[in-house]
Amino acid sequence: MLLSFPWHRTLQQTPSALLRGYRYAWLMAGVFICWQFCQACSTAAAGLIIEIDYSYDTSGFFQSPQRRETLANAFDSVNRWVDTLSPIAQSGGNTWTGVVIRPDTGIGTFLDGSGLSIPADTIRVYVGARNLGANFLASAERNFALSNGTPAWNDLVRYRGQAGTAQNADYSPWGGAISFNPNFAWHDGIDANGLEPTEYDLFTVASHEMVHLLGFGTAESFNALILDGKFTGPAAVAQSSAANPLLVISADGDHWEPQTNSTIAGQSVLSLLTPSIPPGQRLRMSDLDAAALDDLGWEPALAGDLDRDRDVDFNDMFTLVNEYGAVNAGWSQGDSNGDGLVDFTDAFEAVNNYGAGGAGAQASKDWPAEFAAVVPEPDLLPLGFIFALAAMLFSALRHKTSRVFGVQTSGR
Repeated sequence: MLLSFPWHRTLQQTPSALLRGYRYAWLMAGVFICWQFCQACSTAAAGLIIEIDYSYDTSGFFQSPQRRETLANAFDSVNRWVDTLSPIAQSGGNTWTGVVIRPDTGIGTFLDGSGLSIPADTIRVYVGARNLGANFLASAERNFALSNGTPAWNDLVRYRGQAGTAQNADYSPWGGAISFNPNFAWHDGIDANGLEPTEYDLFTVASHEMVHLLGFGTAESFNALILDGKFTGPAAVAQSSAANPLLVISADGDHWEPQTNSTIAGQSVLSLLTPSIPPGQRLRMSDLDAAALDDLGWEPALAGDLDRDRDVDFNDMFTLVNEYGAVNAGWSQGDSNGDGLVDFTDAFEAVNNYGAGGAGAQASKDWPAEFAAVVPEPDLLPLGFIFALAAMLFSALRHKTSRVFGVQTSGR
């Protein structure tokens, strides 16, 4: 039996000859991959960056590295947004003051803008813990800002370059704060193994509160879409809920009504944004929850755009191959459908979108017939399939553990 190569050299199928042939093929593949990587490496990661600040974790609730990793993983799981947010850095006569509800005390604190700058595309989330009483697991509070200067500066601080925020059609905060109640039994593992029926899942609660900070129940654009107690955002209405088809909002005005369901990867699930989180369960952001954030003005990335730079390219495929088979994964690791797994479904969508991008790129939750919606460049399509195939082979050869990318931390 003969192995034929494109350069018309043939090798007889003996172990040593095959080994030499495979080594040469892998060498050539490596050269090609490195060339592609160099072509793509000039593209910087963009999209929303969630920066975690532990400055007010005075009780040490997040002292454990495992809790910090789980928190970062939770935030990454709900971050699939490519919005461009202007940086905030005062200079000259343009000044500002940040207002934070401290998570450890619940008291408002003024932060002098001379020592407070917010990088582009970034929101800063302060986390900590305090006693919230017997009925509350956690609490999310949006940050505010006071500014003084030119009209353009004041608009920048308020809207961060998102014009729709001024018309209550978008949301562009500089940050927020989340307090966790230390008086409950918490499961702080990055996966759900060992989650006891009496424990509350830190990943689930953190994801829930982060969606609040992204505007669900807190943004003016959320309130603008409430009519007669129902949420009227077109993306959420199109997504719908079998248990809550009218998208009725709960009595507190900040959640879907209890038992609202949705889907993740085609499977029916309880929505993450119901008023009560049951013990002993792990929940993730559902399609309905994500659609609501879309309605609030957040711009969704294309499936497969893992670095959220508005382009599904080699960098994304490289990450997908490296992370294929990962569990408890977030968006930046390759989980485009939100089920926590980096699998064939994610690879299929990434390959389908390969080469697509640009400032107007929007996500598609459906696989169009015959791949008609997004057609990758023909010369790059085989490369995408090669990566998807290589990912499946790698997953069979090695055990994968999850890692978190694209979430920054600061503070203690």
